[in-house]
Order: sequence, then C-alpha cells, then structure tokens
Amino acid sequence: MKKIVSSMLIGSLLLAQGLYAPKDSATTNLNKNIILKVSTQNNIQSIDINGNSFLVNDNNKIKIFDINNRELIKTIPGENLYKTKISTDGSKIIALSKKNVFILNAKTFHILTTIKGDFYNFIEKNNLLVLIENRYKSTQRFYNLQSGKEILTINSLSYIEGGDISPNMKKIALHSDSKIFIYDMKGNLLNTIDQSNLEKIKWSDNNSIVANVYHQKLVKFDVITSNITASIKPTYDSYPIRSFNIIDSNNVLILDDNKGFLYNFNSKKPLKKYILSENSNISDSIIKNHYLGVAYDKNSYLYKIDLKTKQTQNTQISKLQTQQKVEPKVIIKEKIVEKKVYVDSHKNIKPTLEIYASKTEGFIPLKVDFKIIANDEDGKIISYYINFAGKEIVSKGNPTKPFSYTFENPGIYKIMVAVKDNKGAITTKQITIKAREENFNDFKKGLIGN
Repeated sequence: MKKIVSSMLIGSLLLAQGLYAPKDSATTNLNKNIILKVSTQNNIQSIDINGNSFLVNDNNKIKIFDINNRELIKTIPGENLYKTKISTDGSKIIALSKKNVFILNAKTFHILTTIKGDFYNFIEKNNLLVLIENRYKSTQRFYNLQSGKEILTINSLSYIEGGDISPNMKKIALHSDSKIFIYDMKGNLLNTIDQSNLEKIKWSDNNSIVANVYHQKLVKFDVITSNITASIKPTYDSYPIRSFNIIDSNNVLILDDNKGFLYNFNSKKPLKKYILSENSNISDSIIKNHYLGVAYDKNSYLYKIDLKTKQTQNTQISKLQTQQKVEPKVIIKEKIVEKKVYVDSHKNIKPTLEIYASKTEGFIPLKVDFKIIANDEDGKIISYYINFAGKEIVSKGNPTKPFSYTFENPGIYKIMVAVKDNKGAITTKQITIKAREENFNDFKKGLIGN
C-alpha cells in the first residue's frame, strides 16, 4: 500500500513540474531545439517571425535577427514601444508607441510613415492595418499600408481590446472583454457574439473564431450563428492558458507557463506535449514556418518545432483520399448550390438591426448613450423610426449617428426602433431602460459596503 501511495505522489510531483505527460500524447523537450535565445534589460512586449527574420521588441529597442545565421542584423532604438510586428508580406515593420504608430521599411529600416494618435493595439494582414485607439475611445481606423491612406473608421460603444482579420480578408473580428463584433470590410456589423471574460481571439477559418476565455479554456464559435462548435479545457494541468496559436482549422497549440500542448478540436485530447525553457509568465508567442517563438519578461526563445503527429498525418491522408474520391460529386453539388442561391436572390432579405445602450438601469438623472447599427444585405436602409420616453423621430436614411438622452423621472422606458429598406421590408427592435430614485435602502447598502 505504501508503495502505491509513493508512486502516486511521485507521479503527481512530476506532473506539477511538467516532467510527466499523459500516455496518449508524445513529449518533446524543446530545449534541444533552441535556435536563438535573446535576453533584454527591459520587459519584452512582442515578438514576430517572418521569413528568415526573428523580431524581438522590448520597451526601448527593436532587435531583428537572421534565423539561418543566428546573428543580430539590426537594433532600432525607440521609446515606450508597446508592440512591433513585421507586415505579412515582409516589406514593412509596424511599431506602436505611446502616441504614434511608425511604419518602417523592413530592408533599410527608414521610417516611411508616422500616424499620430493615442493607440492601444493594432492588427495587420496583407497590407491592411487596423489601429485600435485608446480602449476608452472605442475607435478603429483602417489603413492601406501600400498607399498609406486611411480607408475606413469604425466607432463602437464597447471598449475594443483586440481582434483578428479573417483568412480570406472579407471579415474582421473585434472584441471587448464580453463581446465579439463581426464586421465586413465596409464597416457593416454582421453579428455580435456574447462571451464574458474574453482574453484574445483568432480566426481558425473563414467562418470560425477561437477565443481564450479567462485563461481557462478555448471556445470555438460559428460567426454566422454564434453557436459554440467546440471547446478545449485542459483538465490534467493546473497552469492557465497564457497563449495559443492556430495551426489549422482543427488544430491549435496551447501554451501555459512552461509547457505547450498540441490539441485537436474534434478529439479534445492533447496530441503532443512540449517542454519549454522557463517557468514564468509568457508575454507573447508565434508559430511560423516550423518555428515557435516564445517571449517571457526578459528572455525570448526561438525553437524549431515539429507539429506532425500520427493523427494529423492520418487526417491529412484521409482528407486527400476523400477529395480524390468525391471530386466529381463536389462539382455537381456546387452547381446545385449556385442555382439555389440564384433563385433565392430574388427574395428580399430583411435588414439587420442592433441597439446599444451604455446603461440599461440606474438612478435619476440617468444619462444613457445610444447607438443604432442597421444594415441591409441586398439593398439599403431608406428610413427609420425611433420611439423613446414618449418622443418620436421619423427620418430618411440610416440612423448612423449616436445620440444621448437623460431620463429625469423614475420609470420603466421602452425604446423601440424600426428600419425600412428600399424594398419595403421592416425590422423592429426594442430595449428597456429602468430609471429609479435612490432610496434609503440604497443608501444603507453603500454604508455597509464601505
């Protein structure tokens, strides 16, 4: 009995130290595969990999290394550098500081453009740059990196923290701490997904978003229906999910403080386990071209990583065989689908409508900021109607401008909005605002709370 208990205790200790892996996953010690280790005096803010370049950004410097030769190419001095990335095509470096975003030539390192503003974060893909202003301003500005011109601005009531651009460049997802907003590239809101405790989101394919929820689990959403299609919650390890990287539509690499796990969304079991070099908070990570970059406070590592497993190889072979077998049938199905879409296109699609309120309940005088977002997929909004607090507004066009109203008297107020498209279809929506007087019980709660 003592031997059984001792072996269980040893197993638990090894599991806690990251030295024991479940039997169903292979373990790789990445300390044997270190290509580069970069140490800095200041905290590392971000890292990036592009082609043969490995970029490390601390508060005051950008360092760029040649991966093949394992040597430093360039050090670019800076100040208050929060985030730096290499553009998708490798031609530019984007550096975010406290009051500016700098666009540099990736070969000469000369500054090409400076965009002034109080920015919090940015997203870049295929020369589309999305700048997220200070999270309390809720404004996102879109730039074409080739022309250097601003092409779109999106304003939202929620404070945006980050986001990602879809692989086909047709949609962008932005997230607050409790909502994911899906937009098209014209700035039209397509859908809103409610999920509390959001840390980070990434597209897994053109119709699915993966979200890190409270560092405890990954949740996969269908962006059209908002339904959860899969989720992964590591059960045998106590460390939180610090970072994750999408490998393909079915596979993801999850990193905690000192380990990495390759998961499949369908099986929900780790296919592989990787031992990392340190046991501390990860500030950033990235996977590109069979390289894994991991950044801690003062050290960053570039590893050579093998993500192949028997299951992923079998999946790839199965997919290839399936495609070869059903290829003639797929062509027939595509023709049928196209015919259906053509027939259905004659039917009018009703407009979509969302009402956002900064508050839905509070003490009088209660000031509430409202924003209405309406979109028509197959036409345009030609008129709208708003009814609130006994007042009515009827006007032409789309209700794009935010407005505010102060409720002076206690009561329950219903705000109703209707929009009409150019083919006569009408969509209505309603929200309720509760304005109340502060009473002695509220005062007592404040005293007890203090």
